[in-house]
Amino acid sequence: MDGDHARANATFLTGAQAKKTGGKDIHLGRSFDQVAADHLSAGSRFRSLELSASKKRTSGVCDSGYSCAYAYNISWQDERTPLPPQVNPRQIFKQLFGARDPHELAFMEHRMKQQQSVLDSLRGDTARLNRKISSEDREQLEAYYTSLRTVEKRLQTKVFNPNEVPEDFKLPDGIPASYSEYLDTMYDLMLLAFQTDSTLVITFLQANDGSGRSFPELNISARHHQLSHHKGDQAKVEQLKAIDEFYLQAFARFLEKLTNTPDGSGQSLADSCMIVYGGAISDGNRHKHNNLPVILAGGAVEGNRHIKYNDEPMCNLYCTMLDKAGVHVPRFGDSSGLLKGV
Repeated sequence: MDGDHARANATFLTGAQAKKTGGKDIHLGRSFDQVAADHLSAGSRFRSLELSASKKRTSGVCDSGYSCAYAYNISWQDERTPLPPQVNPRQIFKQLFGARDPHELAFMEHRMKQQQSVLDSLRGDTARLNRKISSEDREQLEAYYTSLRTVEKRLQTKVFNPNEVPEDFKLPDGIPASYSEYLDTMYDLMLLAFQTDSTLVITFLQANDGSGRSFPELNISARHHQLSHHKGDQAKVEQLKAIDEFYLQAFARFLEKLTNTPDGSGQSLADSCMIVYGGAISDGNRHKHNNLPVILAGGAVEGNRHIKYNDEPMCNLYCTMLDKAGVHVPRFGDSSGLLKGV
């Protein structure tokens, strides 16, 4: 159908129909993450974080007359204002753990380039703090520092190979050359953001619908979009399965880290989260948008279950998640009620 990929990407978190336009008169709807932030983010350093491991575009036409704003943004502040995601791990790290003062940010950048840790400047404060807190708190603090240093090392040593970047793509500094490493780095940054209570709401676009990415790590040279229109070719189907597994493995590594990270209250970060993983096209070959395969993970829901719904609006899931968080939103997007059995 006309503009299927851009429309699917735009609808996933909004439950709204994108206006067909390639100009500035874009119109969609507010996204679920921003509604959640209205109710959950009071007191957080950041109202929400918007991240992506895809390109960053807010203008131009990307799909059959639909603006690139629809294709590359899943978070929308309001009907006309997309929230462009951050794609550069180094910049995200600086935003989360650097100062807002330009001089201090410049010093932090210099320190990172010199392979020094932001923890170096905290050693004295840490030693004094350790004398005042319990052994349990010291263990939690050490676990946080270890996670922080792991991300730092990843950002210091992994950079793009310029020869692998398309000529029309402006190379962002600090992005790992390996796509698997890139995904892990972004997930690690999300974990740190949750671990430090920097924010309670994060969106992460791994790849936009209609992605043209190939997967040399899997020995797959064909582009994902090309493979999705497999027309029953079993070889292409098997390659698609390998790509799906690749993404799910990265997500599983993230969930495992959340499970192994304490939240300070005797539980794990996973127990404190509700995380939606999915996409807006259930069958790329036929562009089907109903009965989407979606994972809902976190301590607020009972796990190890497979529940089938017939053509329930995706926004019913979002309203149900907020309801479980103690927030009653009677209607959002195209919702028609709460999901039973979640």
